[in-house]
Amino acid sequence: MRRTAALAAATGLTVAAALVLASPAAAQPPNARASKAPAADPRLKAAEAADKAVASGLDHLRKGPDETYWRRDVVPGAGGMYYVSYERTYKGLPVVGGDAVVVTDGQGRVRDTVNASGPHAENVPTRAKVTGEAATAKARTRLDRADDSAAPRLVVFAWDATPKLAWEAVVAGIADGKPSKQHVFVDARSGEILSSYDEVRAGAGRGYYYGQVTLDTRSSGGSYQMVDPTRSGLQCGGQGGSAYTGTDDSWGNGSGTDLETACVDALYSVEREW
Repeated sequence: MRRTAALAAATGLTVAAALVLASPAAAQPPNARASKAPAADPRLKAAEAADKAVASGLDHLRKGPDETYWRRDVVPGAGGMYYVSYERTYKGLPVVGGDAVVVTDGQGRVRDTVNASGPHAENVPTRAKVTGEAATAKARTRLDRADDSAAPRLVVFAWDATPKLAWEAVVAGIADGKPSKQHVFVDARSGEILSSYDEVRAGAGRGYYYGQVTLDTRSSGGSYQMVDPTRSGLQCGGQGGSAYTGTDDSWGNGSGTDLETACVDALYSVEREW
């Protein structure tokens, strides 16, 4: 599995300590020497350290001239670690394929970074030629029966090599006789479908260690990829670095010498651990 992060434990950033000028001891109240300032909130320390890492462009946390990282959440994890998530935006628009996570400890030291591998958005037009209603109508064609839809949002689609302005339309209903809730990305300039993924996933994998399992995979243009559509930067493939692709959403044959089978075990275990 290819990782886009570099471990930063040895040289983790620390939150700069504030210098406090104390009054002379004789001028303090009698109990002042025994009292201690309350410990800093570890969530705040984590957020400050992560913000500094993002601002400095640590590891691969770089951004284009019109891009910005917005902190979304600080989530505590096992072993005293904190996971600080960010959404990359381009001129105020969310960049699909630009999310990032900074891992810190409770002392404000950066331990790791993970970011999606989408390219930087440059010279992407921000005015749509296709209306959101037309994009939703196009997205509904992905279903055999469309029962519901949400208001589309304008985004920069950066899963491909060239970022494009797109509508993200969410439509729910029935596809291939099964429940489906699809996120469909429609080119906001041409009206063509760029890609999609289904929240209702049932990719089948046959691993060597885990046996028959269900995987979160991505579908695009009638093919399937061993790329997780909701966990940034998570994919599995051959030794060349590219994710495995296939004409169906069935992976591996259970053999201990088959690399695709090894990817089933690896992808399944990481998705569960995540």
